[in-house]
Amino acid sequence: MEQMIQRSIEPIVDLLKRADAIADEIGYPGPGLRDAYHRQVLMLLAQGYVQVFGTSAQNPDWVPHTGPLFPWGAPNHDTVYAFAPIDARGVYRVSGTKGTETIASLMFRKGGANTGQVHGATLGEIDVQGLEAAPDRHFSLLLSAERPAGHDGSWHALPSDTTGLIARHVTQTADQRDGVWSIERLDRPARGNADSQSDMPARMLTLSSFVGRLNEFLLRLVKKLRDDGCTNRFVGERFQGHGGIAAQMYYQGLFEFDADEALILESELPDSVNYWSVQLVDPFYSAIDFIGHSAAYNGQQARIDPDGKVRFVLATRDPGVPNWLDPAGWRQGGMFWRWHSASSFPLPLVRRIPFVSLSEHLPAGTPAVGLEQRAAERAARISQYQSRRRW
Repeated sequence: MEQMIQRSIEPIVDLLKRADAIADEIGYPGPGLRDAYHRQVLMLLAQGYVQVFGTSAQNPDWVPHTGPLFPWGAPNHDTVYAFAPIDARGVYRVSGTKGTETIASLMFRKGGANTGQVHGATLGEIDVQGLEAAPDRHFSLLLSAERPAGHDGSWHALPSDTTGLIARHVTQTADQRDGVWSIERLDRPARGNADSQSDMPARMLTLSSFVGRLNEFLLRLVKKLRDDGCTNRFVGERFQGHGGIAAQMYYQGLFEFDADEALILESELPDSVNYWSVQLVDPFYSAIDFIGHSAAYNGQQARIDPDGKVRFVLATRDPGVPNWLDPAGWRQGGMFWRWHSASSFPLPLVRRIPFVSLSEHLPAGTPAVGLEQRAAERAARISQYQSRRRW
């Protein structure tokens, strides 16, 4: 028994030992970021554990995918993400009550923690708000390779390569409510997800493989942006190979500035857009705390200038103006901009300026934001995001 336990834990031990070797091989991050990098690896391990041991394709349950607790991969601050593993040969029912989200979707994905691979291509997406529902907003949806005989209700084909489902609940304002969904497998008798000694080594190996691959993917993503000269500028990316929403245009880039400097992020707005947001991520592409810090905004939270453009000030100290992007002390990291279902996809621009000359680079009449107003904004932000089921 002792030898079995030792064998099962070996992949995890090896993963932790190899973390610095992987960073050295890639050339990122440097020594000054290694403590923060080690924390990132532990976070990925904790998140992977939830998806490998907390649910199964035989007896699925929604578990955290990414978000405030596991912020890898620049998760949208307005989205509650959930994951459930899927056997594409099975029959599943997703049911529950619709909420009032701006976006509510189910995405079919390939790869994921349950496979030992990074989450891969988007195989299809369902608009849950568009599903048929009862007057009380209850809905029921069957998922299977073929429509079950005699079933005339809502049904959607499971793509043959599907290994997992990603649920997204996107809200913009405090008065919106997330839908509540459940998932169950129907073609086999239900059973619990209790661990057995016999499959422990295999699941540990799956977990270590997923975390190792995801860690390397994120490091190489940031390193490539640096090598490609994407510091203090945005570049377009659809992310269709890694779960991007088909109706959404993503702009990403890195930020970097000195302690006595600030960045101004500026963009025109589309004539029409269902949802848009901007957010900051740390040097490992994990979201910066957007609950305690104003590290992200959506279109309902941001102030639009009289000329129709939107401007954000990225600085480590409060600039005393609206739309402060607070990087929580980071002076290097990443930035993300999303346009969802928009009539156009404007490219945001970035300007690096001395902090003391900030007023010269903002429109005349930009209002001041004092400490009392900033504290009220922070309290409202905390209340809005802590009220959701974020695990």
